Amino acid sequence: MRRSPQYNSAVKFYTLHAGFRDQVHCSTLIGFSSCDSGALFNNRSNVPAQLNVGAGSIASTIDLDFDDFSPLNLLGGDADGVGHFGTKINTGAILYKMLSSNCSGTACANQYSGPAQ
Repeated sequence: MRRSPQYNSAVKFYTLHAGFRDQVHCSTLIGFSSCDSGALFNNRSNVPAQLNVGAGSIASTIDLDFDDFSPLNLLGGDADGVGHFGTKINTGAILYKMLSSNCSGTACANQYSGPAQ
């Protein structure tokens, strides 16, 4: 999937992800150190933007707060910010801009009120 842009040069590819705050993509400690880049395409001229909109708690970190009956922060950013599902639900303005313009980089998020990098 990462290499798709090189095989489809006439298509623009964009990514929205929550980085280390994605509780689905970063749900295990195996490979955690690189899970923030798991949703990214290889950089090419037809990949104008790959934005990390994650905010809040980092997924799968030890929190030792047993109120949720777990030593891990199971919800990642969605517990107190933007994680996997928040990225899907909250980024309509970015998606619209990506599909309706020639935006690139963080300019694709200029109508979005949350963090985007």
